[in-house]
Amino acid sequence: MFNDFSKLGALMNTSHLFSEHPQLDGQNLRQAGPIQYLIHWFYGVFEPPILRAVDILLTRKWIKDTAFGRFLLKQIARLSWYFPHGLIVTTEAAGRMVDFVINTEGPKGARIAVGPCVCQRAIGTWQEPCKKDMVVLYGADIYTHLNLGYELIDGDQAKALLKQYAAAGLVHSIDFCMQSGKWTFVICSCDTEICVPARIYLLTGRFFTLDRKRLYRIKKNVSAPGPAAGVSHAVSSEPTRKIRTARSHGIATNAWDAVFV
Repeated sequence: MFNDFSKLGALMNTSHLFSEHPQLDGQNLRQAGPIQYLIHWFYGVFEPPILRAVDILLTRKWIKDTAFGRFLLKQIARLSWYFPHGLIVTTEAAGRMVDFVINTEGPKGARIAVGPCVCQRAIGTWQEPCKKDMVVLYGADIYTHLNLGYELIDGDQAKALLKQYAAAGLVHSIDFCMQSGKWTFVICSCDTEICVPARIYLLTGRFFTLDRKRLYRIKKNVSAPGPAAGVSHAVSSEPTRKIRTARSHGIATNAWDAVFV
């Protein structure tokens, strides 16, 4: 739980809170407002205990192995619309998002940083690759400011890491909060054993957008390296469908059109 009030003091310093923190906005990047930045900063602080609480639910047999438990979990997921939701993308599409983030002119804040997997850190279960939480735009500012082991990287480093994650059998998810692309903040690379959102998805069909049957097939395919072997190939959904889904969530369409070419 949060116990470092020096971080909160640094946040409330107007020179940081009102600095240039870029966010997606249609075909452009603009400065994230201080209220949005503050809300998401607090989410970054309380994200680990939230994930731990969900992990406890997912490990209870009466939740995952009974109709009532799964129904209850679905209702909780339905009410959690403001939490991060993700669009599953191929490695190539994630790389195009990196290019968009790096090359689009806008505020001077951080663009990309990478740090320890927040799910692994939250539940205390580690599995290589561990450093795979790739935060982008104002998310990079937030997570580096929280001093959680994140480091700034450039676009070439980011794309090289994405290829490494795919080779390890992980799936990429571009995540946003509040059901809005303006809150896009991270490119996750997930498995089906530790990743909390992926495990919720397998039980509820929520938090990720993709063909559900494909992720079930992924779960069974463990012959290749990594807990979700074959993921990067199995979840390459039809691009135009994803663009429609992105638009229905209010996501910056120009950014997503650039990804799903």
